Amino acid sequence: RRPPRSTLSSSSAASDVYKRQRLTRTAASVLDLEKLATMILDDLTQTLHIRWAAFFLEQEGKFRPVVQSGADRAAGLDLDYDHPIIRWLAGHETAMTADVLDEMMAQDILPRPQAGELRRIGVQMFIPLRARDMLVGVLGVSSKLSQQAYSQDDEQTLTTLANQVSIAIDNARLYQAVQQELAERNRVEAEREALIAELKDKNAEIERFTYTCLLYT
Repeated sequence: RRPPRSTLSSSSAASDVYKRQRLTRTAASVLDLEKLATMILDDLTQTLHIRWAAFFLEQEGKFRPVVQSGADRAAGLDLDYDHPIIRWLAGHETAMTADVLDEMMAQDILPRPQAGELRRIGVQMFIPLRARDMLVGVLGVSSKLSQQAYSQDDEQTLTTLANQVSIAIDNARLYQAVQQELAERNRVEAEREALIAELKDKNAEIERFTYTCLLYT
Protein backbone atom coordinates (compact mmCIF):
# COMPACT_ATOMS: atom_id res chain seq x y z
CA ARG A 1 0.00 0.00 0.00
CA ARG A 2 1.43 3.37 -0.99
CA PRO A 3 1.57 6.08 1.71
CA PRO A 4 -0.53 9.23 1.15
CA ARG A 5 1.02 11.90 -1.09
CA SER A 6 1.12 14.39 1.80
CA THR A 7 3.23 11.91 3.77
CA LEU A 8 5.65 11.52 0.84
CA SER A 9 5.86 15.30 0.47
CA SER A 10 6.55 15.79 4.18
CA SER A 11 9.19 13.07 4.12
CA SER A 12 10.90 14.64 1.10
CA ALA A 13 10.85 18.08 2.72
CA ALA A 14 12.30 16.68 5.95
CA SER A 15 15.01 14.93 3.95
CA ASP A 16 15.91 18.17 2.19
CA VAL A 17 16.10 20.02 5.51
CA TYR A 18 18.36 17.30 6.94
CA LYS A 19 20.62 17.47 3.89
CA ARG A 20 20.91 21.26 4.18
CA GLN A 21 21.73 21.06 7.90
CA ARG A 22 24.28 18.29 7.31
CA LEU A 23 25.91 20.27 4.52
CA THR A 24 26.13 23.40 6.65
CA ARG A 25 27.60 21.50 9.63
CA THR A 26 30.16 19.76 7.44
CA ALA A 27 31.13 23.03 5.73
CA ALA A 28 31.79 24.64 9.09
CA SER A 29 34.22 21.85 10.04
CA VAL A 30 36.43 21.94 6.91
CA LEU A 31 39.36 24.34 6.80
CA ASP A 32 40.98 23.59 3.43
CA LEU A 33 39.55 26.13 0.98
CA GLU A 34 39.61 24.11 -2.24
CA LYS A 35 38.39 20.97 -0.50
CA LEU A 36 35.58 22.93 1.14
CA ALA A 37 34.50 24.61 -2.10
CA THR A 38 34.52 21.33 -4.04
CA MET A 39 32.59 19.52 -1.32
CA ILE A 40 29.97 22.25 -1.10
CA LEU A 41 29.40 22.42 -4.86
CA ASP A 42 29.15 18.64 -5.24
CA ASP A 43 26.62 18.39 -2.42
CA LEU A 44 24.85 21.55 -3.53
CA THR A 45 24.18 20.34 -7.05
CA GLN A 46 22.83 17.06 -5.66
CA THR A 47 20.81 18.46 -2.75
CA LEU A 48 19.14 21.33 -4.61
CA HIS A 49 19.30 19.53 -7.98
CA ILE A 50 21.20 22.36 -9.65
CA ARG A 51 22.44 21.95 -13.19
CA TRP A 52 25.60 23.95 -12.60
CA ALA A 53 27.33 25.90 -9.83
CA ALA A 54 30.70 27.57 -9.44
CA PHE A 55 32.78 29.54 -6.99
CA PHE A 56 34.40 32.57 -8.60
CA LEU A 57 37.53 33.33 -6.58
CA GLU A 58 40.00 36.18 -6.96
CA GLN A 59 42.99 35.39 -9.17
CA GLU A 60 45.29 37.95 -10.78
CA GLY A 61 42.85 40.81 -10.35
CA LYS A 62 39.78 38.93 -11.59
CA PHE A 63 37.11 36.66 -10.18
CA ARG A 64 37.42 33.37 -12.04
CA PRO A 65 35.38 30.13 -11.82
CA VAL A 66 38.07 28.24 -9.91
CA VAL A 67 35.88 25.44 -8.56
CA GLN A 68 32.86 24.17 -10.53
CA SER A 69 30.35 21.34 -10.40
CA GLY A 70 27.57 20.18 -12.68
CA ALA A 71 26.96 19.51 -16.34
CA ASP A 72 27.98 22.91 -17.72
CA ARG A 73 31.07 24.99 -17.23
CA ALA A 74 31.76 28.73 -17.05
CA ALA A 75 35.20 28.57 -18.64
CA GLY A 76 36.19 32.01 -19.86
CA LEU A 77 33.58 33.79 -17.76
CA ASP A 78 36.07 35.98 -15.88
CA LEU A 79 34.63 38.88 -13.89
CA ASP A 80 37.02 41.80 -13.38
CA TYR A 81 36.55 44.50 -10.75
CA ASP A 82 34.81 46.84 -13.21
CA HIS A 83 32.31 44.20 -14.33
CA PRO A 84 28.72 45.32 -13.63
CA ILE A 85 28.01 42.11 -11.71
CA ILE A 86 31.01 42.60 -9.43
CA ARG A 87 30.19 46.26 -8.88
CA TRP A 88 26.63 45.32 -7.94
CA LEU A 89 27.69 42.53 -5.58
CA ALA A 90 30.34 44.74 -3.96
CA GLY A 91 27.63 47.18 -2.98
CA HIS A 92 25.04 44.66 -1.78
CA GLU A 93 24.98 41.97 0.88
CA THR A 94 22.06 40.16 -0.73
CA ALA A 95 22.03 37.74 -3.65
CA MET A 96 21.75 38.96 -7.23
CA THR A 97 18.66 37.11 -8.44
CA ALA A 98 17.50 36.27 -11.96
CA ASP A 99 15.23 39.33 -11.91
CA VAL A 100 18.19 41.65 -11.35
CA LEU A 101 20.20 39.89 -14.06
CA ASP A 102 17.30 40.14 -16.52
CA GLU A 103 16.95 43.85 -15.79
CA MET A 104 20.68 44.44 -16.33
CA MET A 105 20.52 42.56 -19.63
CA ALA A 106 17.39 44.44 -20.74
CA GLN A 107 19.08 47.77 -20.03
CA ASP A 108 22.30 46.70 -21.80
CA ILE A 109 24.24 47.19 -18.57
CA LEU A 110 25.95 43.86 -19.18
CA PRO A 111 28.28 43.60 -22.19
CA ARG A 112 26.53 41.56 -24.91
CA PRO A 113 29.17 38.79 -25.16
CA GLN A 114 29.04 38.21 -21.40
CA ALA A 115 25.26 38.47 -21.32
CA GLY A 116 25.16 35.79 -24.01
CA GLU A 117 27.50 33.57 -21.98
CA LEU A 118 25.30 33.98 -18.90
CA ARG A 119 22.26 32.97 -20.92
CA ARG A 120 24.14 29.99 -22.39
CA ILE A 121 24.99 28.48 -19.01
CA GLY A 122 21.67 29.59 -17.51
CA VAL A 123 22.92 31.55 -14.51
CA GLN A 124 20.04 32.23 -12.13
CA MET A 125 21.76 33.75 -9.13
CA PHE A 126 25.02 35.24 -7.89
CA ILE A 127 25.70 35.25 -4.14
CA PRO A 128 28.46 37.51 -2.77
CA LEU A 129 31.20 36.02 -0.60
CA ARG A 130 32.16 38.71 1.88
CA ALA A 131 34.88 38.80 4.54
CA ARG A 132 35.87 41.84 6.60
CA ASP A 133 33.37 43.95 4.61
CA MET A 134 35.11 43.09 1.34
CA LEU A 135 33.99 41.02 -1.64
CA VAL A 136 36.32 38.00 -1.74
CA GLY A 137 34.42 35.76 -4.13
CA VAL A 138 31.12 34.92 -5.80
CA LEU A 139 28.91 31.83 -5.80
CA GLY A 140 27.08 31.42 -9.11
CA VAL A 141 24.29 28.92 -9.65
CA SER A 142 22.23 27.94 -12.68
CA SER A 143 18.61 26.90 -12.86
CA LYS A 144 17.39 23.72 -11.21
CA LEU A 145 17.00 20.57 -13.25
CA SER A 146 13.26 20.78 -12.50
CA GLN A 147 13.16 24.39 -13.79
CA GLN A 148 11.45 25.36 -10.53
CA ALA A 149 12.25 28.77 -9.09
CA TYR A 150 14.52 29.08 -6.07
CA SER A 151 12.61 29.42 -2.81
CA GLN A 152 13.55 31.65 0.09
CA ASP A 153 14.84 28.56 1.91
CA ASP A 154 17.05 27.77 -1.09
CA GLU A 155 18.43 31.30 -1.14
CA GLN A 156 19.06 31.14 2.62
CA THR A 157 20.93 27.84 2.21
CA LEU A 158 23.07 29.27 -0.60
CA THR A 159 23.82 32.40 1.43
CA THR A 160 24.78 30.35 4.51
CA LEU A 161 27.15 28.19 2.49
CA ALA A 162 28.61 31.25 0.78
CA ASN A 163 29.32 32.69 4.21
CA GLN A 164 31.13 29.49 5.20
CA VAL A 165 33.36 29.74 2.12
CA SER A 166 33.96 33.43 2.87
CA ILE A 167 35.30 32.46 6.29
CA ALA A 168 37.48 29.77 4.69
CA ILE A 169 38.86 32.29 2.20
CA ASP A 170 39.65 34.74 4.98
CA ASN A 171 41.30 31.99 7.05
CA ALA A 172 43.31 30.84 4.02
CA ARG A 173 44.55 34.38 3.42
CA LEU A 174 45.51 34.81 7.08
CA TYR A 175 47.29 31.44 7.02
CA GLN A 176 49.14 32.41 3.85
CA ALA A 177 50.18 35.72 5.39
CA VAL A 178 51.45 33.93 8.52
CA GLN A 179 53.32 31.38 6.41
CA GLN A 180 54.93 34.13 4.36
CA GLU A 181 55.97 35.93 7.54
CA LEU A 182 57.42 32.71 8.98
CA ALA A 183 59.26 32.03 5.72
CA GLU A 184 60.73 35.54 5.78
CA ARG A 185 61.81 35.13 9.41
CA ASN A 186 63.40 31.77 8.59
CA ARG A 187 65.21 33.34 5.64
CA VAL A 188 66.53 36.19 7.79
CA GLU A 189 67.56 33.75 10.53
CA ALA A 190 69.34 31.52 8.01
CA GLU A 191 71.22 34.53 6.61
CA ARG A 192 72.16 35.61 10.13
CA GLU A 193 73.47 32.15 11.00
CA ALA A 194 75.40 32.00 7.73
CA LEU A 195 76.95 35.41 8.47
CA ILE A 196 77.91 34.33 12.00
CA ALA A 197 79.49 31.15 10.63
CA GLU A 198 81.40 33.20 8.04
CA LEU A 199 82.64 35.61 10.70
CA LYS A 200 83.76 32.69 12.86
CA ASP A 201 85.73 31.24 9.95
CA LYS A 202 87.34 34.60 9.25
CA ASN A 203 88.21 35.09 12.94
CA ALA A 204 89.73 31.61 13.04
CA GLU A 205 91.76 32.41 9.92
CA ILE A 206 92.97 35.69 11.46
CA GLU A 207 93.93 33.89 14.64
CA ARG A 208 95.93 31.30 12.68
CA PHE A 209 97.66 34.01 10.70
CA THR A 210 98.48 35.95 13.88
CA TYR A 211 99.82 32.79 15.56
CA THR A 212 102.00 32.04 12.51
CA CYS A 213 103.39 35.56 12.55
CA LEU A 214 104.26 35.30 16.24
CA LEU A 215 106.14 32.04 15.60
CA TYR A 216 108.49 33.74 13.14
CA THR A 217 109.14 36.90 15.07
